[in-house]
Amino acid sequence: MLTNEEIKKAEKELKEKEVDMDKIIDSISNIYFNKKIINEMIYVLDEYKEYLEQIKQLNKKQQKLFLEALKLDEILVTQLIEKKDYELIINSMTDENVRKDSIDYIVKKVLSDKPLSTYNIKFVHKIIMDGAINKDNISLEKINNFRGKDLAWVGGWVDNKPVIQYGPPSSEKILPSLKKILDFINNEEYHNKEFDCFVHPIIVHALIAILQPFYDGNTRVCRIVQSAYFLLNTNNIYDFNYTLPLLAMSQEYYAFSSDYRSLIAKIAMNPNQENWEAWIMFNLRNIETCITRMSENIQTNFKISTHP
Repeated sequence: MLTNEEIKKAEKELKEKEVDMDKIIDSISNIYFNKKIINEMIYVLDEYKEYLEQIKQLNKKQQKLFLEALKLDEILVTQLIEKKDYELIINSMTDENVRKDSIDYIVKKVLSDKPLSTYNIKFVHKIIMDGAINKDNISLEKINNFRGKDLAWVGGWVDNKPVIQYGPPSSEKILPSLKKILDFINNEEYHNKEFDCFVHPIIVHALIAILQPFYDGNTRVCRIVQSAYFLLNTNNIYDFNYTLPLLAMSQEYYAFSSDYRSLIAKIAMNPNQENWEAWIMFNLRNIETCITRMSENIQTNFKISTHP
């Protein structure tokens, strides 16, 4: 429990470290693909196309089996990441009288012709959190709404005192900022270019993570949205029609969670080329590792080669 003096000190520090989402969103237009990013991108895309070719070699039954197993792997790893405090699948949630989980819900919305909305973001968060949250730690009202005026920061605790990396935007700025992020998310210009296949969702991931629109579950929302846009972009660019995610990235994020948090914080405080580049490269290398892992799973379980 913080004293009044400690609360005032934290509030002052938060004000000094509150991020400027407009500045961060505007910085996206200044990101350029230097030789380092381009070379990594080409290599990862080549590996990805080989992986997609492996999936194509599977028959329909095998494809469904593999992609359903991939989704289950993502769910189980997410439970590990959250130390089993929460669950990704919430059996109690229904939409149009059909049981859905958070992955299926957001994938269906992203693959539809309609743009993603603030309602969709809030609802997928509700699916993630409702029925699985520890009610002693956070109320149902907080689960169902954006973050309020409570003292909130990104960082941690040392000796029962807050260590603040940065302060997310204040509550009244969440909705306007999220709408600007959604404008970027829904821009179809980024859904059909090969070099944007991964970079666009990677940037979206960072923006939502920095905004921290909810009291909890923000990074779970980021990973699910990113996965859905990997899928949309892949379908558009390579003329596929898959309806289940093709990559399960949570295991890679779990392995480098401290780097993940540090890179997000650096962009939040200074969204320059260097920090954006570090975030993009971090994700591209994790995608590369994920592709290798998924490819090995196919080879092991279905005896499919990358070079048939």
